[in-house]
Amino acid sequence: MMIEEKSSERIEALAETGIGKANWALTDQYNKRREFTDLQGQWLMLYFGFCHCPDICPEELEKLMTVVKGIGK
Repeated sequence: MMIEEKSSERIEALAETGIGKANWALTDQYNKRREFTDLQGQWLMLYFGFCHCPDICPEELEKLMTVVKGIGK
């Protein structure tokens, strides 16, 4: 089985669990309240990182970009 097929199966399995479907609300970068229901039907990635982290954040952002590129496929 190819890596892409395994990734696709994992994403489908995660979607079936209902993880991430709880109601929540956050404030976006424009100081606007955003709720889970505002973004339903769209891909969403929330990342809670650090304000300054020269050692960890670049590596974590690289991992996130790998995920985003994988979703696009």
